Amino acid sequence: MRLLRLTNSNDYNDEIPELLRGEAITRRLVAEAIGEEVETVSRAFWPSSKLPAKVAGWLDEYEPDMVFIRCAAYWVSFESVPLRIDRTLGRLGRWPAAVGKRLGSEPTVASNRAAVWVRRRLVRAIGGDTYFTPGEATRHVEAVLRVILAKESTIAVVRGPGHAHNTAGTARGQRRALARNGEFDEQLAALCARLRVTYVSARPAAAVAESLGRDDVHSTAAGQRAFAELESPVIAKAWEDARRV
Repeated sequence: MRLLRLTNSNDYNDEIPELLRGEAITRRLVAEAIGEEVETVSRAFWPSSKLPAKVAGWLDEYEPDMVFIRCAAYWVSFESVPLRIDRTLGRLGRWPAAVGKRLGSEPTVASNRAAVWVRRRLVRAIGGDTYFTPGEATRHVEAVLRVILAKESTIAVVRGPGHAHNTAGTARGQRRALARNGEFDEQLAALCARLRVTYVSARPAAAVAESLGRDDVHSTAAGQRAFAELESPVIAKAWEDARRV
């Protein structure tokens, strides 16, 4: 079975050995469950108007039997100070926003305890914007699903958002993150029910203790395993159900 895994930066976390990352664990567990080899092609993606065309190209290139979409909580719950500056100040905010984004994307900076402390204080003082509302993110996922479903022989499975990102590090920030995450989860579940696509909520795995690493964004090895153990049976069942039809 060939699986196209549409994923995020968690699958490329160099701080975790490759065999302990979610992709490798899921591949092994699904192969054991269905009794055949699983070939996985992973592609990181970000919601945008160009994404459906990009996914269509991947479908033509890799000809997967199944597409597994891992929706990220980061899209709707991470509160970005550079994004707030960019959206608030317009042209004047582009330079500081670009510098902030570049620094935040550097692993050595992002995982530094002092940097996390500063980021939290800035979010509390200035506020941060999320990249998408739950509704916007759901519409991007729907556009991708419609491209996949147009390939009648291709199976689609969607996993909901993982850890809600409490960027401010406060009780109020946690409530905001959980509310956005919950809304996104519910909208995705409704979308998949409407399109008759298999959906798995990631809420049970997101409750695993210490599942966020030093950067307060990416999963630890324990978190990666928890998500893989949640996702794998759903992928295996979707495959077996499709073969029985």
